[in-house]
Amino acid sequence: MTAALARAEGLIDAMDRLAGLFEEENRIVRSRNLKQLGEVAEKKGILLRAYEDAVRTVRLDVEGFKALDPEMKERLHGTGRRFAELAAENAGIVQAATQAAQAVVDTLVASIKQVRADDGPYSSRATLGVQDPYGRKTTRPSSLNKTL
Repeated sequence: MTAALARAEGLIDAMDRLAGLFEEENRIVRSRNLKQLGEVAEKKGILLRAYEDAVRTVRLDVEGFKALDPEMKERLHGTGRRFAELAAENAGIVQAATQAAQAVVDTLVASIKQVRADDGPYSSRATLGVQDPYGRKTTRPSSLNKTL
């Protein structure tokens, strides 16, 4: 086996493993299983580094890759196409999930800010110690003294 062929096999293996992880992560995100998602994130980092290493080794021997037999080149292209499709799908799903989570967080923060603003000492809902008999928040009654 030539060095270029071994590198090609390594690249195909790295793409296959990472593509499989993309499929698994997509399934987990859709099912909203946060525990499994954390486990996949750890694996993803490791497999991404393995893929990057495989790509770097390919760049070391470009001429050797050009000399690979047509069957191996077709295998590389087929694996590369599948990998690219799954990577794009994964990126879209992860981005959509991130945006949805961010929208929920933004809504919660806005609601909390609104409640805090409504309950401030100068708000129309401030009670200043006076309780409404029906449990509603009301402003403190006041009177005007006209004598000096």
